[in-house]
Amino acid sequence: MPIAYWISTELDLVYARHSGRLALQDYLATFRHYRADRNYRPGRAELIDQSTMTAIDTSLDDLRNLLDEVNRQFPGAGAGTPTVLWAPGDLAYAMSCRYRALASTVPGIEVVVEREEHRALAALGLPDRRLVDLLSRAAFMPADPLPPGRTTRPAG
Repeated sequence: MPIAYWISTELDLVYARHSGRLALQDYLATFRHYRADRNYRPGRAELIDQSTMTAIDTSLDDLRNLLDEVNRQFPGAGAGTPTVLWAPGDLAYAMSCRYRALASTVPGIEVVVEREEHRALAALGLPDRRLVDLLSRAAFMPADPLPPGRTTRPAG
């Protein structure tokens, strides 16, 4: 899958890596898996790493659909999710800036776009200057979504 995520409950942070070619379906599928994850919490800060993204097949309408999906985390209100997009490449940066512009028009997700790694980390209040340092010092759990069709986990 071109999007993978890990959750640190210790830092109350989601780290997601976008790799290769992405389309709206990749974003929506990952977000739905994330919302079914045992460690999901609405509004948890997100660090999105787009350093290995090579192409994106999304339109402005696709970005609106994604934004609507993200802002539905809380029924009747936006989630207020702090989201930092590390977008060092031109393609990722341009797409991220479009997403930030759309997000600024509605309550909910709060998007920051940074080209520099240390600035992306600082935007979340993290002391690390490199992502590899953050990932080596904090406990990040891999995705753990519920099986399809399940809304709760069995006891035990």
